[in-house]
Amino acid sequence: MKMGYGKLSQTDIKKLIDVAGEENVFTNKEDLVPYGRDNCPYKWSEKFRFIPDVVITPISTSHVSEILKIANELKIPVTQKGGGTGMSGGCVPKYGGILLDMKKMDKILEVNKDNLYVVVQPGITNLRLIKELEKHGLMGPHEPGSSPSSTIGGALSTSGVNYRQGVMGALIDEILGLEVVLADGEVIRAGRNSAITNLSKNSVGYDLCHLFVGDFGSLGVKTAATLKTIPIPEVEEIHVVTFPDFESTLKAILKIQRAMLPGIFTYTAFDREYMEKASQIYGSEVYGGAVLIGFMGDREVVDYTRKKAEKFWEEYGGQDMGPEEADAEWENRFDVYPRMIATGKPAARWHYEDPTVKMTDLAKALKKYHQIVAKYGFDDWGGEAWIYDQTSTLSAIMYAVDETDEDNWDKYMKCANEIVEAAIKMGGSISNCLGYDKRGVGRHGLSLLKKEYSTPELRTIYEIKKALDPNGILNPGILSLDEMEGV
Repeated sequence: MKMGYGKLSQTDIKKLIDVAGEENVFTNKEDLVPYGRDNCPYKWSEKFRFIPDVVITPISTSHVSEILKIANELKIPVTQKGGGTGMSGGCVPKYGGILLDMKKMDKILEVNKDNLYVVVQPGITNLRLIKELEKHGLMGPHEPGSSPSSTIGGALSTSGVNYRQGVMGALIDEILGLEVVLADGEVIRAGRNSAITNLSKNSVGYDLCHLFVGDFGSLGVKTAATLKTIPIPEVEEIHVVTFPDFESTLKAILKIQRAMLPGIFTYTAFDREYMEKASQIYGSEVYGGAVLIGFMGDREVVDYTRKKAEKFWEEYGGQDMGPEEADAEWENRFDVYPRMIATGKPAARWHYEDPTVKMTDLAKALKKYHQIVAKYGFDDWGGEAWIYDQTSTLSAIMYAVDETDEDNWDKYMKCANEIVEAAIKMGGSISNCLGYDKRGVGRHGLSLLKKEYSTPELRTIYEIKKALDPNGILNPGILSLDEMEGV
């Protein structure tokens, strides 16, 4: 969807100030420059600073609606920003224009303890929502590693994953309804019925809510969300279990999964290569494989589930490292990735590829990723897996690249794409939490998308975008939608 975008005049800026208030509209260069990139740690990402013409911090749905009416009429691109923790160009204003910083729309609109849902604005950070719900005896619906800074709106737009989805589900399972402002300024209630407090079951019409989850802000601006929550359990236990090899780790997890035990809320598995690198940072011992496994529920339920799980992991040589090791690992859950990034020398930064594959393909996938990294001569930092359920898991490999050598960018792109293509061949899916392509916006290039989607599927995606945003103003450049016309 390649568009000839308009430019904002001083008169247009004045209209935006009249809508949002002078205190919420920023045009000075020193205010705009920080919005020119996201949180990508790679040196190469510094090449790309797409500076917006104006930054607006709306405080209401009506603000957003009126801003989009102006932008749509003038064909001004509008890029949305949540917490800015993304690392693949999701909030980078590639075409300039208006940047909507949603941080001031951070209110909790309703907490319903009887029907177990919460209604929030998109700018609230995940950790603040967790802490506020704890005051009501409820659990936050989303707890990723970036929780202190990432927002609900950003997580919804990227269909984020989190530590607790074994019980809570992924965020796409937790969402009941959205308030969305469309490109023309129209406000809709997107869910399974017509109210923002949506039902989880409905048999009339399309499920509009999930159309906007994972859209990277390309179909509308989310201004409120209704999310499921659950009561805080009586007990929460974390265990770190080590194994002689990674294959045994996965076999034990599979057996535990198939037993359908209640209250297991997280599995995060690590291979030997990961543990070798972690030992250099934290001084921990190296094992062939390990899993962080979490239990929650009533005391009797947790005791029952843990005892059953222990029998399964002991069949495969699993050893529980004890509460001190487990507590330390859990306490580090918001710190581990920034800390690992910080250990890289300026010339050797940490890179990350994380396609989704079936659980039964995980060992094969990581083995293939290690081979690809070795082929390109990069420093292998190991593999890990965020395991959702029996059908899918995020299969991640980390590696370091000397970014002072410009030739390595092409090598990195080839290596990263080869890893993702290997997963796709196994029936997996692109994820790409990190990294830019040479256009400066996330590595979801059209050539890569064509590996996963057929032409009719890509055409359907494009037609949905065209129907909801005919002028292509919303987050242009995302998901290669600006290159998809005529596909």
